[in-house]
Amino acid sequence: MDNKHKGKSFIVFSIDDWDDIHNMATFTRYVDSLRAMNKLEDAIDILIGTCGGKMKTMWMMGFKDFKAYVHNKDWVKDQVTCLHYVNEELQPYTQVYLLDMCSLKQVKKLGDITGRKIGATKEDFIYLPKANEILFGGLE
Repeated sequence: MDNKHKGKSFIVFSIDDWDDIHNMATFTRYVDSLRAMNKLEDAIDILIGTCGGKMKTMWMMGFKDFKAYVHNKDWVKDQVTCLHYVNEELQPYTQVYLLDMCSLKQVKKLGDITGRKIGATKEDFIYLPKANEILFGGLE
């Protein structure tokens, strides 16, 4: 993860019906409006990834922003889990947790990301196009 993510806690999630152009446009307008009004503490990024081998668009935003503006909204009501990236200021790695979407409680720790050594299944990955960086998976 790049320096803008250092010392931060981020959520990676997908929205319901992400492949419906109207739903994606509505969500994009909503988060872009929050960004334009300076309501978001952290950056929001669009990601590309797979879950269960199915390609989908995903989002990454600060944990506090997610909890305040997206969690428990209609866009994520059918989502079961999300990923939580904890990038401690003094740690040389990022910890990744699977969270229950309803409670935002940890289901399990998925591992630590140290540089480019990322532990996950080959079929699932998350890619950040803006930074040309794989955040999770795809490598063994």
